[in-house]
Amino acid sequence: MTKPNINMKEISNLVQTEEGVKIEITSSEPGVEKAVEAMVEGCATGKCDCMPEETKNKVSSMKFEKSGGKSAIFIQGKITVKEMENTIERSSKDQSCCC
Repeated sequence: MTKPNINMKEISNLVQTEEGVKIEITSSEPGVEKAVEAMVEGCATGKCDCMPEETKNKVSSMKFEKSGGKSAIFIQGKITVKEMENTIERSSKDQSCCC
């Protein structure tokens, strides 16, 4: 199976939470969840440059979770939906980014 082309802007819904930002994955395309999970792992370990340093410094944790047939990325820290929208926009223009 080939890796799906992930464009987070097209397959996600961002929600502000008390802890940070929740990125709900809205795509049910085969392989998307595994690709998103790998992307989160890359971002969480610093293998990605899509998130500006100022934003990275606000993130305390980032994790991928699947529950009840739905998946989401949970980003904890003093980060806003707008900052994550900017990161996703930046990643959609730079194909070397992981998201």
